[in-house]
Amino acid sequence: MPTRDTCTHPGEPDALSVSPPIVRQSAVGGTIPKTFHHIWLGGRPPQTVRDMIDTWRRHHRTWEFRLWTERDLPEMPRLGPYFHAAEAYAVKADMVRLEAVFACGGVYVDTDVECLQPIDDLLAGCRCFAACEYDAATYGLSGPSGIGNDIFGAAPGHPAILDVIQQVPNVFNLANPLAHGPGLFRHVMHARPDVRIFEKDIFHPLLPHQARSGDRVAGAQFPGAYAVHWFNLSWAK
Repeated sequence: MPTRDTCTHPGEPDALSVSPPIVRQSAVGGTIPKTFHHIWLGGRPPQTVRDMIDTWRRHHRTWEFRLWTERDLPEMPRLGPYFHAAEAYAVKADMVRLEAVFACGGVYVDTDVECLQPIDDLLAGCRCFAACEYDAATYGLSGPSGIGNDIFGAAPGHPAILDVIQQVPNVFNLANPLAHGPGLFRHVMHARPDVRIFEKDIFHPLLPHQARSGDRVAGAQFPGAYAVHWFNLSWAK
């Protein structure tokens, strides 16, 4: 699968996400660039995915958008071997999102996360953020609450993202995709004081089992939420 310079090429000629080249930051530091990263592996994105990405476009007119596909991958100097070893697209996407955000900075968003309102003010002054996905007590678990990797962001070269990348070899497990996705994020992000962790209702007003069970209601309102993760609810339709 081809790769090109991660932050400076304009991307593949796809009507969904052709945008100006992402400008590589001159130095590590600063705040999160206004760039969204999405990933779709496995052919052309279906209309449901395009519609979901469009919810982010509508609320972020001045942001750049980057869609990573098999034809157009970021450079992966650290996680390339794990990307190629993985068979499941979900595992491959875990590798791509980390490399892209670490190299370019910006906000990664899964293609089943719907935007409800702009996040510009929410991220003011922020250098790295993650989002609580569920409260551990809800599932009878001990320890810290779950941290999803469906939405996160960082300035280029942020040490928290590098921390996650460097721990992938220790947890890589083809039989357990969650090990190097939400599981690893939960372990790393809670331990870092330089990461802003948003409470559950900001990006995850629905719990995973609620979205998967078909609790979505047309016109449902989520007061205070900036986005909602539908946990691939389209699979259940």
